[in-house]
Amino acid sequence: MKLNLLHTSDWHLGIELKDFDRTLEHRMFLTWLHGALAEHAIDVVLITGDVFDHGQPSAEALRLWFGFLVAATRDHPHLQVVVIAGNHDSPQRLTMADPLLAALGRIHVVGAWHDDLQPLPLYERSGAVAGWLGPVPYLRSAELAGADPLGKVRAIYATMAQRLAAVTREGQAQVLTGHCFVQTATLSPNSERNTIVGTLEAWPVDVFPAVQYVALGHLHRAQTVRAAQVVRYAGSPLPLAFDERNYAHQAVVVQLNGAEQAQMQTVTVPRAIGILCIPDSGEFAPWPLVQVELAKLPLATGDRTLWPLLEVRVSADGAPLHLRQEVEALLADRAVRMISLRHHAEGAGDIGDGALETLEELGPLEVVRRMYAATPGSELADAQEATVHTLIDLAQRLQMGQLEDVRQEREAWLAARKMELQVLAAAGE
Repeated sequence: MKLNLLHTSDWHLGIELKDFDRTLEHRMFLTWLHGALAEHAIDVVLITGDVFDHGQPSAEALRLWFGFLVAATRDHPHLQVVVIAGNHDSPQRLTMADPLLAALGRIHVVGAWHDDLQPLPLYERSGAVAGWLGPVPYLRSAELAGADPLGKVRAIYATMAQRLAAVTREGQAQVLTGHCFVQTATLSPNSERNTIVGTLEAWPVDVFPAVQYVALGHLHRAQTVRAAQVVRYAGSPLPLAFDERNYAHQAVVVQLNGAEQAQMQTVTVPRAIGILCIPDSGEFAPWPLVQVELAKLPLATGDRTLWPLLEVRVSADGAPLHLRQEVEALLADRAVRMISLRHHAEGAGDIGDGALETLEELGPLEVVRRMYAATPGSELADAQEATVHTLIDLAQRLQMGQLEDVRQEREAWLAARKMELQVLAAAGE
């Protein structure tokens, strides 16, 4: 039995780029996606996490999300939508509308892993079950707490594989999901927050059992991690940082045909608003060179709301005292909107190729590592690094508005530890 599944991920509704609102781009993406459902005869839309950029999404982000679900299920009554939570999503907020979503049709939202989580049937248009999906969401600290988080990851996927095997019949396909950083995959360090639990940062690809397709989220660059049994990141539908401006943003149309290997077709997502960097290399360039490049930009014309967004990177060589005023004067009649000007000041701590690394670019873990490396006789022990990982994860989740999620996980962890102590006390008696 054949089925067409569209894999998309990492929408990050509500995100800003250097304080620039991306709502228009997301609205245009969702309009395109709605049209792609009919064009590619899609039976299932699979969204592998980070629907929102924040655990407390704005009203506009929620309008975009629910508006798409309503329009898609209204115009395609057969359509099935499956969503798993990512590290940016609050499981509780993502699933809070379940009663309403159930009324729209076949919409399934999986916010968090729990021990009785079951596979979901995937229906072809006739109503027959063409396959089964094991919806594993982003695995949080509560699920992986302990001395062997990787062992727990393997156990979770082995459990879901067993449940898939129990329900799959001849001629039906199997699909797994995940929201994680897989070893050998390419990370976008300036925009993606590492998913760290304990000392577990990147997963080996062999944690995923053999199925027809493994749909992953978290990394913004679309890429295949393993081709023999397809393990695939759909990537983000639009660039979420300037360093992602040259990515091939896409969705993946997956053709499932029973036990046969999945066939993939990548579909390019149209770029609604251009993202530019001067110089295009992304390096810091001397002011005279930057002046030449700015002068090549097209003259102002058309709808300003669709003009490209620009970041300018200037090194110290010959930079004027009033750099911003000089740049803005050169751009006054150009069809671009500068939303970021970065200036590398001489003597401010050149590293490597001469570009100044900011604390944001280094990340908190690397700052701690360098601090220890710079102190004679000091070494960051594994236990200390695990503590740093935990604190980073906690701080990031609090920053993303996931306070209630953190509280609930903490309560669950304390309850589990209390139970362990009671068992040990009983055994000691």
